[in-house]
Amino acid sequence: MSNPERTLTKNKISSFIIRIDLDRSSNLDYNSISESLSKIFPNQEIQITYHYNVDLDTVSVKKVEAKKFIFKIEEQVKLEVSPIEKSIIFSSNYYTTDDLYKERLKQIVEVFATKTNGELQSRRIGMRYINSFPSMAGQIPKVLNISETKILKDSLEKKDNLTRLIIVDEYLKEDYRIRVQYGIPNKFYPNVISSKDIILDIDVFSEGLQSISNWFSIVTQYNHAAFDTFVSYVRADVIESLR
Repeated sequence: MSNPERTLTKNKISSFIIRIDLDRSSNLDYNSISESLSKIFPNQEIQITYHYNVDLDTVSVKKVEAKKFIFKIEEQVKLEVSPIEKSIIFSSNYYTTDDLYKERLKQIVEVFATKTNGELQSRRIGMRYINSFPSMAGQIPKVLNISETKILKDSLEKKDNLTRLIIVDEYLKEDYRIRVQYGIPNKFYPNVISSKDIILDIDVFSEGLQSISNWFSIVTQYNHAAFDTFVSYVRADVIESLR
């Protein structure tokens, strides 16, 4: 059950992503995996694209078919499995609690574990939340803490013809990283900034081989880290208004 103290039912999350990039040496039967996943998430489509492999030894070019398996779980929730990128991407255009992904992620992991005898490894795991706060009366919304808001206001006042203003902070934790991007993305880009909507983009991730048996606990850890990071950047009164 989700912790009410860590639940923001009125949050401004416009995009939520869990991405697991698989070990490049893994050799999976994606058709079999897709068949098993379709029994859990029946609304499936296969996206086919083409790319070209160049063989320098024979000076030849070969056209190769590339599949991507897409499972539409809900109207705004989907799962993508890409054999070319060797990636698993669970994404949604909304997020309220971890109930959105917990059971579904367990099911996804179980399918991959079963198909690989539990020997699959990932090379990168990431969880990303993109929060969008609309401008009020053409002004920077009073959402971020005073220090971050001052950085944005000073840049707007001192720099002419800005088309986008994004600040990037990166943090190194014991076994993962947090990348925070905040600022004004400018929905009218590449024109000069006229809309002062704010984004707060939090990406918690790690690189390096991880056994499939650790994936779920890692994602849970990153979820907690992302929430704590969000709270550290946003004004306390705004946090309360989002509950």
